Amino acid sequence: MRSRPLVDEIERYNRTMKNIVKLKNYWFPEELEREIGQFVHWYNNERVHESLSNITPRDMYHGKQREILIRREKIKQKTVKEREQPNLKSRRKNNYTVNPRITHKRVSQRL
Repeated sequence: MRSRPLVDEIERYNRTMKNIVKLKNYWFPEELEREIGQFVHWYNNERVHESLSNITPRDMYHGKQREILIRREKIKQKTVKEREQPNLKSRRKNNYTVNPRITHKRVSQRL
């Protein structure tokens, strides 16, 4: 069976719009148009998309994906390092050994 990525994304977009926009009653066409406009803005500028590595379409369009992923990786590495310190002390107290072969993926490997 062939994959249908474009069709799947259009269906996902429509399903998301239906779940957000169609749940309200609109008395005037202008209300519906305004709500759809707000939805499109939110969908393209604020909502992160899993298929885009949790980047907004706006950031992807403007070429900010690499910058955002590098910033996230730095935060992740800092957080991991901060969490490791207390855990290493605890392991040393309890005579646990640390496996040095376990590593974290780098952003450059994903890009």
